Amino acid sequence: MKIILGLWALIATTTCFGINYYHEQRAVARENEIAAQYREIKYVDEQDRVATRTVNQRELTCLAENIYHEAAGESLAGKMAVGLVTLNRVRSGKFAKTVCGVVNQRVGGSCQFSWRCEPGLVTRNNQQWRDSWRIATYLMTVPAFDITAGATYFHNQTVKPNWKNLNKTGRIDNHTFYSRPKERKTQRDMQVAAKL
Repeated sequence: MKIILGLWALIATTTCFGINYYHEQRAVARENEIAAQYREIKYVDEQDRVATRTVNQRELTCLAENIYHEAAGESLAGKMAVGLVTLNRVRSGKFAKTVCGVVNQRVGGSCQFSWRCEPGLVTRNNQQWRDSWRIATYLMTVPAFDITAGATYFHNQTVKPNWKNLNKTGRIDNHTFYSRPKERKTQRDMQVAAKL
């Protein structure tokens, strides 16, 4: 009996080790994929006509402005997350059908993105604008790994909305991200992004 229990414990330990090893390898692969995307963003230049010639310039500008105004002081991951939420909204079918439509959308007289309700807002801290433009270009030209886990909503940490019907997918920098229950991916993706 002791031999059988010992053998069973050995098999269970080996199986658990194998499962943990498998998940660790998948996490490492995800981390490498995200890190590679971040490295690629640095090489996208505002003047690069090859990367942007197939992208609608108006849509690209709307995405860059949204990233700039919502996340200018955030890390690269924070800026990318805001851009991904904007694109997730376009793809969801529950918001406007274009990037500019999503950025300018109002519900009940309220702007979906707070900066759109602030008249006379001027863009351009040059470095932050270039970073926002590069990220927008990258997101619109290369299939990106979604570090927001499919989020279509976010808010700054200084705001406490009553979003009980949404699932929190994670936090990057000063923003917390949410999705509707059916839109949610894995929270592991958010944890990987937070490490970068």
